[in-house]
Amino acid sequence: MYSFKHRYSGMKYMLADIFFPNRCPFCDDVIPWTDAACDECADSVEYFDGTVSVCRKCGRSMCVCSEESFVTDRIYSGGYYANELRRAVLSMKYHKNENAAEFFAEVLFSQMKHDNFTDFDYIVPVPMNIKKERRRGYNQAEYLAECIGKYIPDAQIRNDLLVRKYSRRQQHDRNAEERHEAALAEYSAAEGVRLDGDKILLCDDIFTTGATVNRCADLLKIMGADSVTAAVCCISG
Repeated sequence: MYSFKHRYSGMKYMLADIFFPNRCPFCDDVIPWTDAACDECADSVEYFDGTVSVCRKCGRSMCVCSEESFVTDRIYSGGYYANELRRAVLSMKYHKNENAAEFFAEVLFSQMKHDNFTDFDYIVPVPMNIKKERRRGYNQAEYLAECIGKYIPDAQIRNDLLVRKYSRRQQHDRNAEERHEAALAEYSAAEGVRLDGDKILLCDDIFTTGATVNRCADLLKIMGADSVTAAVCCISG
């Protein structure tokens, strides 16, 4: 189980709290600077805490492997994209909420550690289009990758392996067929890079239709990766 209490200590966090009050990633209420969530959300948030049986191929508690195909070898997710988890993803995505990122990173790593599946050569974030990343100031998938990387120090974070072309239209504005077509057109592999025999951990915020993650996993395997495991904050039900 994830501990939401007394997560932080030290002068850095105490001083930062004066200018940037600590906020619950699930409801956005101001909380003590030592905590990672308010008491109400800590008691009610539903996530894949290790007590829920989850299919490692599709990443869901209700297996959909017979209905969908996956390029990834495994999928780890924090839980379903709804309620408190949805709010936490949006808080991380648009406000770079540290509590949310640390929560998802620890939940995902705990699942991998439980499976004795933590041996990776590279941690690869799904790229954003460059104009949006410049406006926002960061890539939430890369932020997640950095947080997970604290638990897997031997794995190097690589944000230079995948490339995304600029598109005015966002993925959440597209239907499933359009998402798959857009993923094929917008994502490509970096030129001249080989990953022969490497084990990759691919990070993203949300797994909806799987178009983006599957396309990126396919590119990494074309580059020679031996396996690609996805780690996502949330997955659609």
